[in-house]
This record gives sequence, structure tokens and C-alpha cells, in this order.
Amino acid sequence: MKKLALLLAAMTAVSAVASAKEVVAAPVVAVEPAVVVCPEPVTPRLRITSVEVRGAHNDSNLDSKNFGSGNWLQVTTNFAFDENYTGRFRGRRYFNSDTEEGMYDKTTVRYEVMVNRNNINTNFGTYSVGTLFRGQSNYDFYMADLGFKYGNNVSGYLDYGYFARSGAGASDSNYVEFQPRLSYNGWGVSYYFEGDYNIEDDGQFVYQQLRAFTPKWDLTEKLSVAFHYRWTFDLEGKDAAGNVNTKLKDGAGHRPYIHLNYKANENYTLFADWGWDFKEYEKQQDNKKHFDQSILEVGVRLTF
Repeated sequence: MKKLALLLAAMTAVSAVASAKEVVAAPVVAVEPAVVVCPEPVTPRLRITSVEVRGAHNDSNLDSKNFGSGNWLQVTTNFAFDENYTGRFRGRRYFNSDTEEGMYDKTTVRYEVMVNRNNINTNFGTYSVGTLFRGQSNYDFYMADLGFKYGNNVSGYLDYGYFARSGAGASDSNYVEFQPRLSYNGWGVSYYFEGDYNIEDDGQFVYQQLRAFTPKWDLTEKLSVAFHYRWTFDLEGKDAAGNVNTKLKDGAGHRPYIHLNYKANENYTLFADWGWDFKEYEKQQDNKKHFDQSILEVGVRLTF
């Protein structure tokens, strides 16, 4: 009995010593805050890039209206699809202006849509291809376009079109237009050719120019100016029988232009283009040998 009591006392003492040992705290693990990754904004595949409203006033000494005929108002919406496709929708209303008969006497309406595939890179430069449809009251027009650029100095385009005309005596026609251009530090010179060749008869119209361009100069932080000049050295038209009914005197066509741009902010630009077109004819359908007109275009462009 005495031995049992001694054994219990010894076990109690060992238990007390064990309970008196230092308790080691468990390690604290720091929890880092979660990092939230925001996805980059995705550019829409189909998007509007700009909208432009432009109006033109043509004041000619051949006009029967005292404030110009063939004036027009135009709205253009430019769009892009992915990285390499661009295009436009355009509507234009033509009207005559006379202070006595009315300033907005509508004559016809034109609408068109164009789509381009850009940035076609080759060993011989960068190309673009496009197609255009234009509709007007007396014709439909279908066109294929090839644009090119080689380095920083050579560029231009070549267009082939087909006019599907309506009306008595109107002939469908093949249309060709091209303009190669040389540029250096903003200066440029180009050759312009335009030809329209009837299919059902011998009527045709040919138009040739040399054009010169200046760089854009900043007049203020927001206002800039540029100039260009068009020299018409060949203009000839033939009727359905192949007889010449319109012919310019050699080198007697001139058209200087001044272009003003006011960049109000990153999105809005105001612009005005003014030119003067004057020609001397050897032969003209209405027997008027001298032609001159002022051409004023003004508008606003909204860029997105």
C-alpha cells in the first residue's frame, strides 16, 4: 500500500513538470492580397472611325443661276473592320441656288458605298484593293480600285469602272482613272488621267492634268494651310458619231487651290478649300470659249 502511494506521487510530480514546460506558438503564415487582372479593352471588329459633313458652292460664269448650279451637300461615314479593312458610306444632294427662284432647288441625289482591303505587303511595295458602287438618278456606277505605295516617295492608284446609264440615247461606258504620285518631305507631283469611253457608240471624254502639292504648314497651334495646283493640258470630248464637240486649247486649263484646317481638339476638325478654275476652249458645245468658276468647299470632321 505504501509502495502504491509512492508510485502515484511520483507520476503526479512528472505530470506537473511536463505541464510547466514552455508552449511553442504555431507559425503565422502571411496571406498576400489577391491580384485582380483587368483584361485589356477589346477594339470592336466593326467600328465607325469618322463622320464628315461637307458642302460645295460652284459659282460659274456659265451658270444660269445667279448663285451657282451644281452645288452640293455631302455626308460621309467612314468605318473599319478588323485591322485591314476600311470603307465608307456617302450621300450627296445636288441643288441649284438662285436668290429669286430658290437657294436649294434639288436636282439629283447620289449615294455610294466603298470597301477596301489594305496593307497587302509584297516585295514590290504595299497594295490595297477595293470596290465601289455609286447610284444616281440616271446611272449606276461600279468600280474596282487598286492602290499602291512603294517606300515613302512613290504612291498612286488605278481605277476601272463601268457606267450603266439610263435614258434615251444614253450609252453605257467603260471608265478609267489613274494617278501616280511622287512625294518628298510633303511636296508632291502627280499625273492624272480620266477617260470615259461609250460602248454603244463612238462618244468619249478624255481629261489629263499635272498636279503639284505643298506640305502642310502650321500657322498657329491649331490652324494649318496647304496649297495645290492643277494644270489641265488635255481635255477633249466626242459625240456619239465620233465628232469632236469639246476641246481645250493646248495647256489652257488652270486650277489653284488653298486648303485651311482648324483642329479644334482631338476629335473635331473644321476645314475650308477654295479654288479657282479657268479654261480656254477651242470648241465648246454652247460656243462659249472662256470658262471660269470659283469652287468653295467647307465642312466639319468628327474623328472617333
